[in-house]
Amino acid sequence: MALEIQNHEVFKRSPIKEAVVNFAVLPTVEFYKLSLIEDIGKSFFDKYPIKKTIKVFRHNFDFDQEGTNSTSSEESIIGYQFWSSDEKELLSCRLDGFSYHKLSPYNNWVDVLDSSIEGWRVYKEVLDIDSISALTVRNINLIEIPKKEFELDEYFLLYPSLTEEFEQKIEHFSNNMIVGFPEFNAKCRVVFNSLPLQENSNSSFVLDIDAFRNIEKTCLSVEQIGNILTGLNKIKDKLFFGSITGNTRELFR
Repeated sequence: MALEIQNHEVFKRSPIKEAVVNFAVLPTVEFYKLSLIEDIGKSFFDKYPIKKTIKVFRHNFDFDQEGTNSTSSEESIIGYQFWSSDEKELLSCRLDGFSYHKLSPYNNWVDVLDSSIEGWRVYKEVLDIDSISALTVRNINLIEIPKKEFELDEYFLLYPSLTEEFEQKIEHFSNNMIVGFPEFNAKCRVVFNSLPLQENSNSSFVLDIDAFRNIEKTCLSVEQIGNILTGLNKIKDKLFFGSITGNTRELFR
């Protein structure tokens, strides 16, 4: 069954602080591939000249029969990031996958998709990878309301509430939920948080929407990948626009 979701407007003052497209692959323990990942940066040096190392830190705790414990820690390199000169774009190339990141200002989905596919092509070729285990489209939105006192339903359709027996107001909240889209074999994680109110500042909220789909087919063409990612982007947009009111939209126009 095809997923039919309307196209939404692109705002002049987009609230998107970071757009991410992620290609997950089965993690490899072949650490020699790190040198191959490092070589990816050479293919994009003109566009992404800044290299940063991606590390993970592990802490181990061991207990003997007497209850004495010992700890150890280690760090491992799992990939590299390649940043643009203005640090508004980056490629994250790891042993467990590849992702493209576009930081504010956000222009349009087509540019994000093209840059994502371009990076994936090189990552796939250099590491000789055929399969994708999951695809993800994520937007992290920062919504600033130019008020300190207001009702949440003036600006949001998705928000926590108290029953009428409470006279108090919610001062801070953090919501997390997953919405299923079985017609597209996809799910969407929605995280909606209020940020601490600072003196002489607007009221700020983070709406983090992450649409993802597990991939069962071993090999996908570039066209198929593009179609799936565009479908996930439409799901993400559906959740975003279904979470805000007309008052919020006006802030971005």
